[in-house]
Amino acid sequence: MKTLLRLKGIIVSLLLGIIFLQGIWINNAYNERKLQFSKHLNSAVNHSLRHFCDKKIYLYPNSNTDLDKLIQYELELLGETVDFKTQLLSVSVNKRDIITKYTHLYALRCADNQKYRSLLVQVNSESRYLAQSIFSWISLSALFVLLLSVFTTIYLRNLNNHKQLQLMKDEFISNMTHELKTPISTISVASEILQNEKISIDLEKVKRYSDIIHEENNRLKRLVDRVMEVAIFESGRTQMQMVIGDLHELITNSVKPLKLVTQKRNGDIHLQLEASNYNFPFDKNHLSNIISNLIENAIKYNERQPHISIRTFNLQEKLIIQIEDNGIGISEDDLKHVFEKYYRSKSHHKNQKTGFGLGLFYVYQVVKSHNGHIRVESRLNEGSRFVISFNMK
Repeated sequence: MKTLLRLKGIIVSLLLGIIFLQGIWINNAYNERKLQFSKHLNSAVNHSLRHFCDKKIYLYPNSNTDLDKLIQYELELLGETVDFKTQLLSVSVNKRDIITKYTHLYALRCADNQKYRSLLVQVNSESRYLAQSIFSWISLSALFVLLLSVFTTIYLRNLNNHKQLQLMKDEFISNMTHELKTPISTISVASEILQNEKISIDLEKVKRYSDIIHEENNRLKRLVDRVMEVAIFESGRTQMQMVIGDLHELITNSVKPLKLVTQKRNGDIHLQLEASNYNFPFDKNHLSNIISNLIENAIKYNERQPHISIRTFNLQEKLIIQIEDNGIGISEDDLKHVFEKYYRSKSHHKNQKTGFGLGLFYVYQVVKSHNGHIRVESRLNEGSRFVISFNMK
């Protein structure tokens, strides 16, 4: 994680450095363009004034239209198309305060008896004109910085996602190893006990340890099946066996073995099968698995007596399955990620059991394969409600 943060810091620093250098480049380009324009303007004005002086044309206020046209012509020859105004001044260009006040001020030296000693050229919106003249370069620079920023952001996001996925995979492997060790150890101990000659003649103990082995073996099978199912879905090799069936019958059969579990904890599973249109094509095995999965979660993540409600109903040509419980609930932050692969809730509860982050991912994939939709509503310490909808058109 520290390496990732360090890499992010280096990339962001490089990006800011490039943006800073681009800013310096644009500023230099603007100053170079400003200097070039000044040279062009000086050349155009001096050439025009020389023309008037050579012809000994007297300049006076409101009669300098021809001079403006000549300056405009000279500027256009140099590739400059800018609006400007000229004004004759009686002050000398040599005065320091005059030079400071006016940017484009030119001396009139061609006639000693002229009343006016200088010509002021006022360029309209000079800064805007100069910026527009290098607009293409500014645009290319801005586009480069924008694209670089976008790609950097995408890269950092993907890098972070990859890191998070790797952490979740590592956590999954750790949890999976732990979960596999428990039944394997139990089976190993029970097998060793059964090998004892004294135990072998006690049928009651033989049956008890045989049941333990059978139960732990089924637990191992469920763990392996869960991983295999997800792997098959991810590989794209899943072929749904879609057969028109009775959803109510499937739910009833899925609930039967789990009712005993809830009753042991003084809980119950209440069925409200109210849908009138409940026959549609589905994969019996996978759909039964997700119903069982959601009920098992409702029992597993519950610190009280589990009360689970399963309701079906039709709404606007859709078949809705609603599974609600009174469990520990899901935090608002976790709700956005519950259907992601390997994701496990960050909420901590005193008796909360660990999971693999595969169950709800599998549920989501199965529902999606049936062209359905699933969403979850939940509040911490109040319970959760999973709503699955299938199109009945």
